[in-house]
Amino acid sequence: MKLVKQVEIMMEDERLGRQTYQSAAELAELGPAVADLSARLEKVNGYAIDWNEWYARWCAQHKAGQEQTKQEQTGSEAKQEAAPTHLQVTAVDEFRALIPWKQLTDAFIVYAKEDGTPLDKGFPMRLYVPHGSSDCLHVKGVVSLRVLYNPALGEQAEYGFLNTISPEQLFGGAGRGKE
Repeated sequence: MKLVKQVEIMMEDERLGRQTYQSAAELAELGPAVADLSARLEKVNGYAIDWNEWYARWCAQHKAGQEQTKQEQTGSEAKQEAAPTHLQVTAVDEFRALIPWKQLTDAFIVYAKEDGTPLDKGFPMRLYVPHGSSDCLHVKGVVSLRVLYNPALGEQAEYGFLNTISPEQLFGGAGRGKE
């Protein structure tokens, strides 16, 4: 029997707050399931949820909790909510992708293999962006999803690793006790 490490997954919306999930399966409970993954992206299988529908359900759940707060405000009108502009995804290996919202059409999250067991490649879950500008937006090992509202971030996707080292550190022995 394979031992699976427990990894928390954080979902945050700049306007609605954050929620931590103890597993990808817990996050996926909000649904809905994607019935035919191959219609969205060839050679992908397993249990998955539709990103946009999941996010709409997540928002509805969190907005309900904020309604009372809005009703308690006196003399001020609620601001019209602008649509999200980007999704920032961070992986367990410190890979990060900033994806313009327009590229998330048909995006989905695979959270288990076809037999229901956790993913081997991409644990705890993997985001697929079929209409993204790069295959690098198919982020594996996702542990953080953050919805942003900042048009100044632009229309281009950005991605890369957060952990960087200089060539000197990599090849020159820096940090190895040399003087």
